[in-house]
Amino acid sequence: MIRVMHVIGNLRLGGGQKLTALVVEGLSPGRFEASVCCLEEAGFYAERLRQAGRPVFELGGRRDYSVRGTLRSAASLRQMVQVIRTARPDIVHTHLF
Repeated sequence: MIRVMHVIGNLRLGGGQKLTALVVEGLSPGRFEASVCCLEEAGFYAERLRQAGRPVFELGGRRDYSVRGTLRSAASLRQMVQVIRTARPDIVHTHLF
């Protein structure tokens, strides 16, 4: 089983978010164990993925380019590293970065 974690800002309505959801849904569950890590809140496509048995992690970060936002981003990065260490994916696929 190949573990793939997709990392994206959020799963709100949008082209990149829809593409991410379609890719995750399209992976054969017998061959791939797919999950999604959202740096912000998950959004529209998350429930659909969860109902299909695909884990979705929400880090709750915000897009904020101030000094305070940068510090929050560092905290979000630590959270993302922890999620990746816990899930132990073989592949980390980033979207929209």
